[in-house]
Amino acid sequence: MVIYNKIKKNIKQKTFWPKLHDKCFFLIQPVFSCIFRQLPIDNSKITFDSFEGTGFGGDPKFICEELLQRKLNLKIIWFVRKYHNNFPDGVIQVKINSIRAIYHQSTAKVWVDNTRTGHRTKKRPNQKYMQTWHGNLLGKKCEKDAEDKLWPGYIPVAQYDGMITNAFIVANRQSLNLAKRSFWLNDKVEYLKIGAPSIDPLFCAKNNVSIKKKVKQKFEISEETYVILYAPSFRDDGSLDGYKLDFPKLIHAFENKTGRKCVMLIRFHPDVVQHENSFTFTDNLINATRYEDLKELSLTADCLITDYSSVAYDFLILRKPIFRICLDFEKYKQIRDVYDEFYQLPYGICLSNEQAIEAVNHFSNEEYQIKLDEYFKINPTYDNGTASKHAANWICSQLGIDGEF
Repeated sequence: MVIYNKIKKNIKQKTFWPKLHDKCFFLIQPVFSCIFRQLPIDNSKITFDSFEGTGFGGDPKFICEELLQRKLNLKIIWFVRKYHNNFPDGVIQVKINSIRAIYHQSTAKVWVDNTRTGHRTKKRPNQKYMQTWHGNLLGKKCEKDAEDKLWPGYIPVAQYDGMITNAFIVANRQSLNLAKRSFWLNDKVEYLKIGAPSIDPLFCAKNNVSIKKKVKQKFEISEETYVILYAPSFRDDGSLDGYKLDFPKLIHAFENKTGRKCVMLIRFHPDVVQHENSFTFTDNLINATRYEDLKELSLTADCLITDYSSVAYDFLILRKPIFRICLDFEKYKQIRDVYDEFYQLPYGICLSNEQAIEAVNHFSNEEYQIKLDEYFKINPTYDNGTASKHAANWICSQLGIDGEF
């Protein structure tokens, strides 16, 4: 009866068939993996994945776009959970949990990913794997540094992922040290000190008014309005406590400080997009969770409110104000904890809505810019707007083609 009720509930929530499909897939996966691994490796094929099939985004997106611009006649496969209409010509979408996905990953010369992935097949000796990772700023502890707090099933996946990685992209000195210390990477991995490909647009389009215009038109925001981006991280326990900002008072504080009308765009982490259903949005509290390009939101926003998210790295590069509001800080430290570097970032930590409002009221951009200069002297970055080119060059070298730009 219990099983019947569970099935009935899943059917009602429209999750029964997807769950059944995934279970069947994982049963047959080893068989097809074994078969397809006998086929020749295609030296013109690359597979991409971003946030385990979320879509066309992250660092992989910008590497892919760079390769497409070179017109190298490559076979580019992108793993997705559902088909999207924003993919460029030349990219083939393949369902992430499918026999086709096993085939393409088994026969592709290069894999590109930005998270630890339960790969659909074991990597073959002549295949190459580039890991771009998705965090460029030390905040919450991760990987080996948080081993005692991670889901036990994740650890062997992460260890295998590190063992098979050929190239690991790093954006700054802190990221390099973290990767070497905590990512279970093998001794032969090549650390690509090139910056983050997803940061390139921040250099190339820093003064591009058309992007800001496009975003503001999308959300019906007037040109003179001050835009705040609220982009919090996910919580391992699914809690909403950290998201309970006093939005009306915060927006009012920004309006008093800037003398302009203010709106706040809310952008939830890809792992917790369902939280958008927990909020009531208004004319000045706008849902931007489903907007395709986070970098365009970063370029448009005048300031950022976040907590433990590495999206703050965008705003450090852009030298825009950052307000860090950590309402669940003590609880978060118990569940995940943070690095010492978290306390050394050039902006404070607000533990309550009252502290956050005070921080807005007393913010000095002149003092903030001085702190940024001091921070970058101690923590240099490798970003200069060319990371995508360097990443594409590495891929071309593995494919054995003369595609270097």
